[in-house]
Amino acid sequence: MQLGERWFEVTTDPLLDANDNLVGAVHIARDITERKRAEHALEASETRYRRLFESAKDGIIILEADTGEIVDVNPFLVELLGYPREDFIGKRLWDLGPLADIAASRESFAELLAKGYVRYEHLPLKTRDGREIAVEFISNVYLVDNQKVIQCNVRDITERRRAEARVEHLNRVLRAIRDVNQLITHEQDREALLRRACNILTSTRGYRSAWTALRSEDGAAQMVAESGLGDDFAPVREALARGEWPDCCRQAQERSDGIVSVHDTHRNCATCRLAHTYRDTAAMAGVLRYGGRDYGTLVVALPVGLADDPEEQSLFREVVGDVAYALHAIELEQERKRAEEKIRESEETYRNLFQNAQVGLFRTRISDGKVLECNEQAARMFGYDNREEFVGHFVISQHYVDAGTRERMIEQIRRDGFVRNFEARYYRKDRSIFWARNSARIYPDKGWIEGVTEDITEQKRAEEALRRERALLERITTASPAGIVVVNRHGQITFANPQAEKILGLTKEAITQRTYNDPAWHITDLDGGPFPDEELPFRRLMDTRQPVTDIRHAIEWPNGRRVLLSINGALLLDAAGELEGAVFAIADMTEQLQAEAALRENEAKLAAILRSTDNGILVVSPQGKVISFNPRFAEMWRIPHKLLQTCSDEALLRYVMDQLEAPNEFLQKVQQLYQSDEESFDIIRFKDGRVFERYTNIVKRDEQRIGRLWSFRDITARKQAEEALRESEARFRRLFENSLVGIYRTTPDGRILLANPTLVKMLRYPSFEALAQVNLEKDGLDPQYPRRLFKEAIELEGVVRGLESAWTCADGTTLYVRESAQAVRGPDGRIEYYEGVVEDITEQRRLEEQLRQAQKLEAVGQLAGGVAHDFNNLLMAIMGYAQLCRDSIAPDHPIRGWLDEITHEAERSAEITRQLLAFARKQTIAPKVLDLNHTVGGTLKLLRRLIGENIKLTWRPGANLRRVRMDPAQVDQILVNLCVNARDAIADVGEIVLETGNVAIDAEFCATHPEAIPGAYVLLAVTDNGCGMDKATLARIFEPFFTTKGPGKGTGLGLSTVYGIVKQNNGFIYAYSEPGRGTTFKIYLPTITAEPEATTAASRAEAPKGRGETVLLVEDEKSLRMTCSAFLDTLNYKVLVAETPDEALKLTDQHAGDIHVLLTDVVMAGMDGQQLAQRIMAVKPGIKVLFMSAYTSDVIARHGVLNEGVQFLAKPFTRDALARKLCEILDEPRQG
Repeated sequence: MQLGERWFEVTTDPLLDANDNLVGAVHIARDITERKRAEHALEASETRYRRLFESAKDGIIILEADTGEIVDVNPFLVELLGYPREDFIGKRLWDLGPLADIAASRESFAELLAKGYVRYEHLPLKTRDGREIAVEFISNVYLVDNQKVIQCNVRDITERRRAEARVEHLNRVLRAIRDVNQLITHEQDREALLRRACNILTSTRGYRSAWTALRSEDGAAQMVAESGLGDDFAPVREALARGEWPDCCRQAQERSDGIVSVHDTHRNCATCRLAHTYRDTAAMAGVLRYGGRDYGTLVVALPVGLADDPEEQSLFREVVGDVAYALHAIELEQERKRAEEKIRESEETYRNLFQNAQVGLFRTRISDGKVLECNEQAARMFGYDNREEFVGHFVISQHYVDAGTRERMIEQIRRDGFVRNFEARYYRKDRSIFWARNSARIYPDKGWIEGVTEDITEQKRAEEALRRERALLERITTASPAGIVVVNRHGQITFANPQAEKILGLTKEAITQRTYNDPAWHITDLDGGPFPDEELPFRRLMDTRQPVTDIRHAIEWPNGRRVLLSINGALLLDAAGELEGAVFAIADMTEQLQAEAALRENEAKLAAILRSTDNGILVVSPQGKVISFNPRFAEMWRIPHKLLQTCSDEALLRYVMDQLEAPNEFLQKVQQLYQSDEESFDIIRFKDGRVFERYTNIVKRDEQRIGRLWSFRDITARKQAEEALRESEARFRRLFENSLVGIYRTTPDGRILLANPTLVKMLRYPSFEALAQVNLEKDGLDPQYPRRLFKEAIELEGVVRGLESAWTCADGTTLYVRESAQAVRGPDGRIEYYEGVVEDITEQRRLEEQLRQAQKLEAVGQLAGGVAHDFNNLLMAIMGYAQLCRDSIAPDHPIRGWLDEITHEAERSAEITRQLLAFARKQTIAPKVLDLNHTVGGTLKLLRRLIGENIKLTWRPGANLRRVRMDPAQVDQILVNLCVNARDAIADVGEIVLETGNVAIDAEFCATHPEAIPGAYVLLAVTDNGCGMDKATLARIFEPFFTTKGPGKGTGLGLSTVYGIVKQNNGFIYAYSEPGRGTTFKIYLPTITAEPEATTAASRAEAPKGRGETVLLVEDEKSLRMTCSAFLDTLNYKVLVAETPDEALKLTDQHAGDIHVLLTDVVMAGMDGQQLAQRIMAVKPGIKVLFMSAYTSDVIARHGVLNEGVQFLAKPFTRDALARKLCEILDEPRQG
């Protein structure tokens, strides 16, 4: 409640007696007047702030410090940027398009919070309508109710910036006018005036570009200069030469004041050839007019908006007037010089007469040389004061120094009638000697000689001096440490001394073939950028006619080396003062500039080190004044800044004494060092446990002592960490030395820096030192495994994990590894070295290859089994029906040949199936103990028929050959396939060699032949001298269906069959071949100790018939049942036919008589042939069993090897084969 001017807060509670009856009330009043006043003041303050916020002429943004979200913006900011207020509220500052550059990330926002204040003096922004404005951006962090709030002020300074830019531009134009005026005072060459004026107008940045052209009488441009346009000006130059002037020039010509402004160049200059250079600019054109004469036009480009500025136009008019006046003055000067030249030419005649009069004119008598007439100069030459004393008394023939000189002269005059430039020495009156050059003509009829004589004594002395000077100059230039080069006035180099040859990297002959700006010099500035031709020393010298000093640029030697030059030059004038060329002194500044750059870099590094080093640095003068210290020193010694400002070393010492364990020793050491030049290093210990290293040395400059440097390093943590580090290093060393994987460190170019013993052993090097001599990138990697993937990955991502590659061991073998590595980069971001581990996966690779081969064989085996079962059944039916048909027709029947062809093709198809089964080791075989020499010898006749008479077959059986266990038919298959391939590899005549022998395979052989197993083997080798194979072909020869023969000439299964047979018999095979050097196949078969079994040759007689025996035929394929039944009928057997095993069991039970033979398929539904035979043999104990199958599926054979005692007939088979097999089983000789 309010009472007067005061406010109270009243609390009322009931008043109860002891029985809790209400007897009254208790009122408590609290004075809250001050709180109310504060609340009212706050409301008033908030009202004033809101009015200020709403009416402020700066944009204001209020942010939440925790989230960076905008909570409020004032109307001025909305109006300034053109975005509605809703587009700001709830957004973060860096999410706004116009303000995105202010704080592009959370890190910069965090920096704003940390500093509490950020200011951007000139920030370019874009408004919603696309206008570009410049603003001043200020951000402050405030505490409101203990919460941080950020206020950002945005002030539009666009107009201020424009005004500043205008003032700055006008100042630059004024500077350009000043420089042009200075140019006018001394430049007398019109072309140079125009060129340098354009350069001044742009180099001061008064104008963006400038060009000018002088107009000839026919309207074409006769002299053109430009700056700031470069190659873009070429089309304009060509048009001006044709008299085609831009529109702005024509418009200026038509105006009385001769000035035109083009403020919208994009539209008004659309057809101009320079339109593309005037984007975002304006232009002004002015006629160079003075004294009623138009000399040409000056055109400049300047910022948009300034072309219509009166002050800008006034300044441009002044520039145009100054240039026009300069052209007028040059023209007047040229006219003056022409007039002076005419006068000079007019006076030349008289001057020549005067000069000739200065030579001696004489007439002497031919007979004795007595002077008859002369001028004063002739008398003076011979030492006489006047001609009267000389004429009539002087006999010239008596004054020749060299005897016979006059006779030679007279002889020449008599012969030719005259003499020219005859030089001789004469005595003067005082007997001094002088030189004279005579030109004379003889007049025999008058008896005298008339001529001219010239005293050339000084010339002779000068020539001698010149000769000595030239000799001296030649010695000086030869010995000069600077390169001396002479360039004629056309820019051609005419002389170079030996030092120039060294500096320029060329011989004198090569140098003098070039001009000063020959492109072959590859001239650049010191940083490699372009160097303007007009800045070259020769051009500068020619333009200014003043000596040039220390012009620096770079050239490139023919070998690519860059040389940095410093060049001084001066003009060369002839005796008449005419320009002959220039002489230049060239110094190689490469090492000096590199040293200077290194010095600057070192100084910068030193300053940075002092600022960032962890050492405290203090430098004290000999007088005890602190010269320098870094922040770390004050931090380490905990010295107040105010004390440091006293620069008193004594005050610092007093302050730090209380911190030390041994202050007296410390002070004594300091005083001792200040009195000497001693270098010192020791340890300082503090009462609080800190430990410092102290190093000190004197500081000298030019061998003068200027102070003492103290360096302190806090090693407290290091001391504590050293013990932990030693233990950690010991653990790492144990891990490094005992790791089961290789560990390395290499440079990016392959140099090995570190390798553990495991890696040294893996790569088969005797020691790390031997391994360190190998460059991993060049010599340590197998060529088949390029390093490109490793390099790309580690340079892009900095790490490689599990990359498999191949390395080359010391003995040349290949080591397969799995490599993981990381790139370690230096402070500059470049990779310094790689660290990695490698795991030996050679054995794993070998096992994987074996697994892949096994899987391949398994896949082929499954394919072969599936194909064999169905395909051979079909072939059996085809062959059977063909044979039955052939037996049913006459021998001369027309279709008998067709039936023979069907049978032949079916047999070929069956052979392909058998080869597939052989490769996949699914072929059903009956192995026997063999003497391989005997078996091979039995096939030689067949092999010779196969290979032909032009190929020699050589057989080299091994002695005491051990026994092998193998199906003889498989030996035949191996030999036939290998010999046929050898035959096809021999183009014309050649040789095939068959060899056998006993061999023992050891571990060393197995190490280089992965499939080999140690033990005793019989070797079967087949060698030919055919065309051979390359490595790529050799790697694929055992793949099924791979062939190098043409279409229709091979199935690609021959060598696959050989491989499968060898593997099925637990052997291994290797091929050795090179193109043009033949091929050798070596087959290793395991030996056994049993004796060889007798083999019988199959009889080729007529198929034996039965004697009425009963045969139970079980076959689930209808066509085969019919075929086999017909076969048995024709062979005189009684046939019981069953489709299924169950049906066969019923027939057995129902048949009262004997059943002699069970002929059953192996693979059937419900019950296989083996199970059926066991069931029937239990009922008919004496029954014989003959299995037949297209594919046994391991029912009666394991891995293709028939079980003991099993009789088997492989489908497809012929009737004759069936007859012989039945006869063999019944064991009775039969007659056809």
